Amino acid sequence: QKIVGGCMIYWIKSSDYQTSAIIMKKEGSVKLENMSPLQFLDAWCLEYGSTYEGRKRALQKHLQITQKVPILISEQTKDFMFPTCAIHCDGCIWINYRFVEEVKRKEAKTLVRFFDDSVLLLDTDIRSIRRELKICERYLAFLRFA
Repeated sequence: QKIVGGCMIYWIKSSDYQTSAIIMKKEGSVKLENMSPLQFLDAWCLEYGSTYEGRKRALQKHLQITQKVPILISEQTKDFMFPTCAIHCDGCIWINYRFVEEVKRKEAKTLVRFFDDSVLLLDTDIRSIRRELKICERYLAFLRFA
């Protein structure tokens, strides 16, 4: 089955051993059963000829990043996923950089608005989200896609 990305992806733990990915898209959400975040991202990267680990290592080497490393899924589609917190946290949401229209502070939270007018309210500090966006921009500039 072909992996099709959306503006954000989050995971629901149904038990200690099973996780479901929920892919949010303009047309609605898609649920993939029994797939961890890294399995999903690896399968999506493989559709474009690479692996999650290979993509991660390349960005880490070029930008000297070690934590919360964004993953460029494809140079072709410019799908670039970044985590909202440590990737092994249960509440981690992966956001597609190319769908983000703006981020702004809303009280003690961060509001992410996507180009399809959907919004996401996060408990994550806005500085953390802005850091991830800047890393994506830097890497695209490094690859001359900016």
